[in-house]
Amino acid sequence: MKILKVNHINQIVDDYDAAVGHLEDLFGGQFLRDMGPNPLTAGCLVQVGGEIFELLVPKVLDKAEGKQLVRYGPHYQGIEILVPSLPESLQAVRERGIGILVEGKTYFSTKPSETLGVCLQVYAGDWHADPPPAPYVNPLRPPRWWSEHPIGYRGFHHISFACEDLDAAERFWCELTGGTVTHRAQWPASAATAVGLDIGIPIELVAATGPGLIQEYLDRYGPRVWATTFAVRDLGATKEHFATRGIELLPGDAPGSMMVPPEHNHNVVYQFIE
Repeated sequence: MKILKVNHINQIVDDYDAAVGHLEDLFGGQFLRDMGPNPLTAGCLVQVGGEIFELLVPKVLDKAEGKQLVRYGPHYQGIEILVPSLPESLQAVRERGIGILVEGKTYFSTKPSETLGVCLQVYAGDWHADPPPAPYVNPLRPPRWWSEHPIGYRGFHHISFACEDLDAAERFWCELTGGTVTHRAQWPASAATAVGLDIGIPIELVAATGPGLIQEYLDRYGPRVWATTFAVRDLGATKEHFATRGIELLPGDAPGSMMVPPEHNHNVVYQFIE
């Protein structure tokens, strides 16, 4: 299955207005569009740092995303990827016996339990394109705008998946996507080990080597998306921006990275690295 880019990263939240306002105020986020009527879940797209996040707000707590919200609280739900061919991608997934959670004419989603905890939404439309597949309320901001923001965004660096068996996760994603290993690392300070992959998008697979940040995450959520990491111009300036808001950035998973404490970001991890 060929992946072209991350369309958006999905978060389940418990308050639509509060989550949108938080992204706009703290991260310079820009509301793009509401996702339209849905009896179970409200949703919208918000651009942050040049990436797009889909906020999913359950209306019913005993079905779909509502059950996940009750079990985990706000958290990362998965990612939507852009592919050149939906039929070819669907065939690749089915050939490997991966179950389909939802299937429509223009998209499908995998069962998270069969894609190592990551709900993989697969779509042939590009939400970063001009025009996008559906109209936006506000046009996408250009890279220069994000670079000049006090956080100093320089673009998407990578997305991390927490996993319990690093070797098995590496095999799974490489076999599914034709991906290749870009780096391997040991992070003693985080009690973790990581493998970087190019699967059409840069990802890092992260596993715990003992008690610490990643093991605590796995104990609470199980394998799934762990963090979104942005490149920034000046990490000192980024830290200062958050300090003016009363937020002290913490050491991230990798040396040289910093993270927003999840309790200050609807329980999800945003990291920054130069």
